[in-house]
Amino acid sequence: LLLPILLPILLMIPFHFFLKDDKMLRVTNRFSSASLSRLFVKQRCMTIVAEHATPVPPQLDSVSVSQEQLAEIKAIPARLSEEVGNADLLIEALTHKSYHITRNNGRLALLGKSIISQLVTENLFSRFPNMMESTIYDIHNRFLSADVLGPIGRQLGFQDALLYKFETSMIPEYAKPHDHNKRAKYHKTPTPPQKIPLSATADAFQAFVGAVYLDKGFGAARDFTNDFVVHVMENEDMDDFVKLEHPKAMLQYINANENNLPLVYRVENETGRLSHLPTFEVAVYRGEDKLGSGAGFNLLSAQQEAARNILRQHFLTKLKDAPMPSQLE
Repeated sequence: LLLPILLPILLMIPFHFFLKDDKMLRVTNRFSSASLSRLFVKQRCMTIVAEHATPVPPQLDSVSVSQEQLAEIKAIPARLSEEVGNADLLIEALTHKSYHITRNNGRLALLGKSIISQLVTENLFSRFPNMMESTIYDIHNRFLSADVLGPIGRQLGFQDALLYKFETSMIPEYAKPHDHNKRAKYHKTPTPPQKIPLSATADAFQAFVGAVYLDKGFGAARDFTNDFVVHVMENEDMDDFVKLEHPKAMLQYINANENNLPLVYRVENETGRLSHLPTFEVAVYRGEDKLGSGAGFNLLSAQQEAARNILRQHFLTKLKDAPMPSQLE
């Protein structure tokens, strides 16, 4: 009697058991698949990292210098009486970037330029107390340019010792004989002699100043710069650097700020009024004092030239034996 009742129950027990095992199997397989996926991704990432590892920086090789080049380099400080004890520093100062991509004089040139800039600006600021800022800026840029430092470096022989590599495009090419001379042999196209540019010579000069500063200190670099750059600037005519667009108005403004007597323009000489080229000479007075004079083809131009001459004299007034801050200890 119990068999019809127990038979369905006995049949359902294995079914639920296998259903549970099947569910557990599916869950187990799912976790196993996820673990394998993570393991695969991890191994793939490790492979990518291994393939794109951080490159080892190349070793910086030293500059190759022949005995003749080394002799020329050592002759520079001997000729200038400015010995540099560190030979590697001297070679680096005379190595252009075209000769070596990493070990060149770029860093030393930047250091030397800053020293020359300080000494030039200091000299202008101390010797010319009335000089305008724009004039100081123009003179400073002029004497730090390759047009000034390049010729100075050539006079000192830096182009002979500079390690510089010319472009291969300058190599002469072979050409055919001329049509009018069929018997002529093949000849080389004439090319001008190769010359190191002024910019490279200027960089070498600035780098040498930087090398002297690192090897001997600021005092030696200061004396070298004063001898070869500041001395040239002191003998230069500064009139062309004073730019005055409205000289009469500027002179009037300066005179009013100093609470002086008013300015008076007087005609002192006149020639050719009825001709096509008249000339007027005008003088500027402050009370009984004559400040200056100027000439022009009409009264206005003569007055402006007189005011311009007075302003040049005012702005370019020099102080004798002006103390330099760099000389003070």
